[in-house]
Amino acid sequence: MLITLANMRTNLAKNTLEIIKQAYGSGVKIFPHPIPYSTKVKEASASGKSIFAYDPRGAAAYAYEQLVKEVERDAVFEIKNSIGTVVDTITTDKNGKAQSKDLKLGDYPRPISL
Repeated sequence: MLITLANMRTNLAKNTLEIIKQAYGSGVKIFPHPIPYSTKVKEASASGKSIFAYDPRGAAAYAYEQLVKEVERDAVFEIKNSIGTVVDTITTDKNGKAQSKDLKLGDYPRPISL
């Protein structure tokens, strides 16, 4: 579960997050870094830029980067050929290092750009 548009400076947001953790925390993955409410995200979208290009040092960009790092940890990716047959599986460790039967443990460029 990803909490978005959060203003964690308010008691309402803090209490809501705590209630969510109590209700779902043991059965649902709750990402540890809520995405904050930010007008910079709206401005970035309106200008046709990513938040990383528009406000790279802002709180929202930081939170999204933490989300990417969290998703990369302990992930499993299937590599399929043109007819959809799985030809390899890439896994990542707790540090986000990628490994497969044909690739050695290490850092590899992401196939998508943010």
